[in-house]
Amino acid sequence: MRIRTRIIGAALAVVAVANVAYTGYFLNKERAEARARLQVTIDETNRLLGSVLTAPLYDGNVEQLKGDLDSFFLNPDIVRLVLKENRGDIAITRERPQTDTLGELIDNRVQIVRGIDALGEIHVLYTTAGIEQRLLQSRYELILLSLASLLGLAFVILYAARGVVRPIEKLTEVARAMASGQQDQEIHTDGAEELVVLGESFLRMRDAIRTQMADLAEKNQQLVAEVAQRREAEQERDRLVSILDATTDLVSMADPQGNLLYLNRAGRAMTGLGNRHVSEIPIPGIHPVWAADLIMQQAIPTAIRDGSWSGDTALLTADGREIPVSQVILAHYDSTGQLQYLSTIMRDITERKRAEDEIRMLNTTLEQRVRARTAELEATMRELEAFSYSVSHDLRAPLRAIDGFSRIVVEDHAAQLDAEARGYLERVRNAVQRMGVQIDELLELSRVGRAAMNLTDVDITRLANKVVEQLRAGDPARTVQVTITPALAGRGDERLLRLVLENLLGNAWKYTRHTADAHVEFGSRKEGGESAFFVRDNGAGFDMAYVDKLYKPFQRLHRAEDYEGTGVGLAIVARIVTRHGGRVWAEGQVGKGATFFFTLPGASGAIPPH
Repeated sequence: MRIRTRIIGAALAVVAVANVAYTGYFLNKERAEARARLQVTIDETNRLLGSVLTAPLYDGNVEQLKGDLDSFFLNPDIVRLVLKENRGDIAITRERPQTDTLGELIDNRVQIVRGIDALGEIHVLYTTAGIEQRLLQSRYELILLSLASLLGLAFVILYAARGVVRPIEKLTEVARAMASGQQDQEIHTDGAEELVVLGESFLRMRDAIRTQMADLAEKNQQLVAEVAQRREAEQERDRLVSILDATTDLVSMADPQGNLLYLNRAGRAMTGLGNRHVSEIPIPGIHPVWAADLIMQQAIPTAIRDGSWSGDTALLTADGREIPVSQVILAHYDSTGQLQYLSTIMRDITERKRAEDEIRMLNTTLEQRVRARTAELEATMRELEAFSYSVSHDLRAPLRAIDGFSRIVVEDHAAQLDAEARGYLERVRNAVQRMGVQIDELLELSRVGRAAMNLTDVDITRLANKVVEQLRAGDPARTVQVTITPALAGRGDERLLRLVLENLLGNAWKYTRHTADAHVEFGSRKEGGESAFFVRDNGAGFDMAYVDKLYKPFQRLHRAEDYEGTGVGLAIVARIVTRHGGRVWAEGQVGKGATFFFTLPGASGAIPPH
């Protein structure tokens, strides 16, 4: 066999193998890409079927369903469409005869759902016969192209013979590598002109393949990303719908014109809408007239202007009953500032309204009781005033008469009376005078409880110093060590607070009378988070077993022969401090002194600025 024949045969065999390999690779690649495109078409068709057929299937519009199915049946890849409604009222079938045995059948079932309601199912049967027919046609074209290239190569080799053997071998190796998917092979374009052209053709083919592969990879990535985003969005939507349907509050959305777009399960239950489509009901349709006017004329414009609105409105049930609700309206805008939709949340406040009505009724009843109690107190005050007048006038006259006649008997008839009789008359006069003092103290206690108070910031330290100065002036022979904490202040009626200090400091002065080293202290300390004033002495003290009697009128813990007094002073102190909103208490020990405490709301350790 001639060498040229061998070269031609070898070259033709190599090229034929390369063409066959590339044809197989190309056809497999085309088949995979065509199937991927068909799958995308199937997914999109299924989505469109679920979207397009929902409304007419829900409405029972058979004619529209048939028209929609006919439109989808124009797709040659679909060989059968079967629509069945769950209730069994509608069943539509579209099928074309299968004359071609190429390819395989792909079975798909699509559930048609509206909200959470399953309406029906559509059975779609796809075929890959079209893909296989196109691949068969491509196979014939590639075979013809391969035969043509072989014939052309045979003529080239006849004229090139020895000079083309090596370049062809290199090109054959490149073709084999490219057929295996290695598109980064180096292609030499030197040698004879024909070989240069062939090499450049291989270069262009390789570059075209690279470009197509890159485009396909990029499109595949985009498609994968879009599918992932769509699935994520659908999952997020499903989660949001589940959350909104689980809440007990009404949640709805409406377009800028006030037409409902969505109403959750609680809202349907509250309004009695059931399964009615929300697009059939405008916003005013679920509210009483007054609430609808408020929402449409005030709430929505405010939400559009400010972003949100909140207030109390009401829902209208199917039986005409009003449900009071607390409502929030939100306006949602896109990135360009265009209003997209409005959302609202409503909470049933029936119980709150009922509680408010009960409170209002209780307040009315309380006001009536307060007025009645006030009238009773005013009557009691008038009785006290009448009693005070009676004490100050009706009782004093007999006392003055007793004292006067006793004094006349002593002065005019002293010679006729023995010492014992004069002693009795003196005891009568002393008792009458003590009774007069007690009447004065009782009247003072009554006035303290009825006197109007003028609350101001009071320098307590200054008042204490004045009282001590008054005590020293009244008893200059005594030497008493007095300690007064500076800068003590409180808020109250200055006249009444001076009366408190006069009684407390006066008692300390009195009950240290028999103490050799008398000491009286006025100061302040913290008691349970509040400032408490105190008056402490080292005098006679008292037994803590009788501490509860200290602040009761006419209750004394010491003999009148030892310490004068009526037992009303501490009662006056307790009444004044109580009227100021404070409290009083005492601590003591017999023979070791006593400490009396009182508090004033707002008291501090600093003198208020003038």
